[in-house]
Amino acid sequence: MHGFVTRRGVMVASAGLLAAPALAQERYPSRPIQVVVPFAPGGSGDAATRLIQNGVSELLGQPVIVVNRPGAGTNIGMQLVARARPDGYTLLMAATGLTINKVLFDNLGFDPMAELTAISNVFNSPIFLAIHPSVPATTLPELLAWMRAHPGEINYGHSGVGSSSHIGGELFKQVTGIDMQHVPFSGGGAAIAGAASASGLQLIFSNVVTLSGVLRAGVLRPIAIAADARSPQLPDVPTFVEQGVDFRFGSWFGLCAPVATPRPIVDTVAEAVRTVLRRPAVIRLAQDQGGEPIGDSPEEFAAFLQSEATRLQALVRRAGIRG
Repeated sequence: MHGFVTRRGVMVASAGLLAAPALAQERYPSRPIQVVVPFAPGGSGDAATRLIQNGVSELLGQPVIVVNRPGAGTNIGMQLVARARPDGYTLLMAATGLTINKVLFDNLGFDPMAELTAISNVFNSPIFLAIHPSVPATTLPELLAWMRAHPGEINYGHSGVGSSSHIGGELFKQVTGIDMQHVPFSGGGAAIAGAASASGLQLIFSNVVTLSGVLRAGVLRPIAIAADARSPQLPDVPTFVEQGVDFRFGSWFGLCAPVATPRPIVDTVAEAVRTVLRRPAVIRLAQDQGGEPIGDSPEEFAAFLQSEATRLQALVRRAGIRG
């Protein structure tokens, strides 16, 4: 087979050889880069992207444009990037859905883990449990006692099926043995508004980026943070562990590209992200938003994604969650 080359084959090969130097000489990036955020504007996905937006733009010499493409449990935005040209100009700010949507949705039509490649994890933020002030509890033990006394009456809001706030709620159910019903919204802001409006929701799981305003205003009452230590932004809120429940969970956001993106492009973006996330002003901003800047390598982020997929896909199957 290797010894037989048609005239057409020779022409194609020659064309490819002629094109290769031109492609090799093209500097990346030579035009604006789009980062697709598969969430509605104003949530933590936006916050994570804007954490690096200006710095990466400055380092790479091109504008970085945030494009919100919410819907279908982040599948719309993920598929848009998975099907984009693998040239480094369309990137994804990925989140939990990347690791679980293959098992969460029937007939998904694409495989996010197989069709997207890791660049760098950007931001990690532990989730909080907050309750409506009408719930007669100020501590986690009081809340658990009240929930056990009201079986079948507890509803919690989240930012969409398969989101970290949804998966966190399902993990909380498994850890505590308490049943409650989930109520999906179109994004973190909408879920907060639903929980604050006394519309039949008693609880919400979210991170400090989305919750901080309503918590400080007293619209919702913080009960616990799912982290190893208290948040500097809300130091009066104890951890779950402090209150006797071994529950740790957070939301993460990281950059990905279409799987066939050339490795030099992936490395260029990853190095820019790492450089930006080491800047003291960016570190302070990330901490002010209740999270931790990461900035790891493509290999480290890929290993993290595989670990998350193994852990969370098992949770989805045990809980019987369907998109």
